Amino acid sequence: MLRGGGEGTTHTPHSNRTGAMLGVILQDTMLVVMRSGGGRGVGVGNKRRLCWQGVLLCTHKHPNENMITASSDNTTTTTTADSTNKPADSYTPAAAVLYKPSTAYTPARYTPTATYTTATPYTNNTFYYTPAAPVCKPAFYKTGGVGVGVVVWSRNLSTTTITTTITTTTTTNNNSGGDDGGSSHYSSLSSVTISSVTMDNDTARIQVEWEGKGGVTEYPCVWLRDNCLCPDCYHSGTSSRTHTILHLHPDPRPRSLKVTGEGEGEGVEVKWEDGHTGTYPAQWLHQRTFNKDTRTARHQLIRMERKYWDSCLLKDVPHVHFPDLMTSDAALLTWLEALEEYGFVVIREAPAEEGQVRRLTERVAFVKKTHYGEEFSVVAKPDPSNVAYLSGPLQLHADLPYYIYKPGVQLIHCIHQYEGEGAESQVTDAVKVARDLSHSHPHHYQALTTTPVDWWDVGCDKTGPFFKVLRLPMICTNADGEIERINVSQPQRDSHFSVDVDLVAPWYKAMLVYHAMLTHPKYCIQFKMEPGTILSLDNLRIVHGRTAYGQQKQRGESPGQQQQQQQQESGSDKVKRHLEGCYIDWDEVRSRRRVLQCQLTSPSTC
Repeated sequence: MLRGGGEGTTHTPHSNRTGAMLGVILQDTMLVVMRSGGGRGVGVGNKRRLCWQGVLLCTHKHPNENMITASSDNTTTTTTADSTNKPADSYTPAAAVLYKPSTAYTPARYTPTATYTTATPYTNNTFYYTPAAPVCKPAFYKTGGVGVGVVVWSRNLSTTTITTTITTTTTTNNNSGGDDGGSSHYSSLSSVTISSVTMDNDTARIQVEWEGKGGVTEYPCVWLRDNCLCPDCYHSGTSSRTHTILHLHPDPRPRSLKVTGEGEGEGVEVKWEDGHTGTYPAQWLHQRTFNKDTRTARHQLIRMERKYWDSCLLKDVPHVHFPDLMTSDAALLTWLEALEEYGFVVIREAPAEEGQVRRLTERVAFVKKTHYGEEFSVVAKPDPSNVAYLSGPLQLHADLPYYIYKPGVQLIHCIHQYEGEGAESQVTDAVKVARDLSHSHPHHYQALTTTPVDWWDVGCDKTGPFFKVLRLPMICTNADGEIERINVSQPQRDSHFSVDVDLVAPWYKAMLVYHAMLTHPKYCIQFKMEPGTILSLDNLRIVHGRTAYGQQKQRGESPGQQQQQQQQESGSDKVKRHLEGCYIDWDEVRSRRRVLQCQLTSPSTC
């Protein structure tokens, strides 16, 4: 789960605070850094992320504690340590030893980069670390003229022996731009070398052979010509092509090829038949290979892989803390990544007053305005423009299914909670349920992904009268068959059903099975929000609802009866519950996540 503070957790100051490092302890198989000033660490799963003066440190929980010794001269050494050799209770380093993770915080891809502030970073030449994965590779790390130690380890599963290599390199941070297509974003730690370059006339592809075990990669000539990095074709300041697309030949061919760098394999120079010359840096080419691994890494940058859940898989609701999000970029990144992966994260310790969802949103980007305004209050109203403003049960739904550009992320802040029985929040991973439906009832899944449904909302609110209508299936998939969007809202499903009459009954059968699965305790989690709690939800994936509260729960009234009763009760405190919400577009959330990843964890992806 995502958590901060509490028993057995890691404490560290926020990124904008100072304090002397007191020591390092291995507590409950977790590396704990103690500093004066307090604060809170935030982690995902068994991983804990700490912020130390703006630099990220990550640890990973592992059943075996391992002691690893390292050379104090900051050169290269390889040592082994038996997992049965338990570390001492505490250890105080002579200087800060910080770890920087790679793009994904899953154990299989975790990679540390240690930054040393002095030439002798260890006391007694010893440090303690719990390995996160059987095999790890060094991450690319941009730095500004400081020593960088790349720690690479592997774990022999049969002998539980840890092999560690520490290499120190001095790099220079080059942000001057230049005509390198962005290659200056990467340090020498990620350097690659070209061995040779040849032309395959049959496929119209240039073949690049890499030093070592890099193999051979192919680049279509038309792609290379289109992506020429010279000043006539490319503007480095805006990272944009400037050549006229209609001037691009559909089948350009090189007149000559050569490897640049005087034997260093720094890039490829191509002289084209039209007389133009283009030079392509080795690192730039290597990051744009057309192989599967490169495509997978790029996809992870564009959109992080979802982690599907049900009430059993998500026994502990993911959560973070509002004060951390407002002061620490590391905590903010943790939240945004978890939100993208799980689609649902609870934020605690927000002030129980209006305006907090805007504050949090503006840490990310800006509020997406709808016909309900920018922020909206959910309270029981005598004359509601939405069924959410009734105190009866609010069925599982995703907001605003009638928007083509549907808001991607919703924030719901509990300012005042009804103190009696009821008003419990309900949350379900509707994409997980849909995936399960596709296996258990493929014909129902087919009906829900192909039958268009009219979604609508008509009324008047903050921005005036509105009349919204959109026709989309309940489950929307892309060309690869992946679910992109869920449309579920019983109140906003129009009575107009513009399909062939033969499709109506099969669709209803499918819809009812899907709704039954969405509300089943196997998938749906239920809890009562406390004041100061904010729910952050993926509005394209997660459906949410609420149980009835107040007199409506006791009487079990219909919505019409609820409205009549609320008109009588609106002037009293009999029904008092106040939530505030707003929306953010996924485009802005993912943009902020990528910026933070570039700044904090892996500039190699930028």
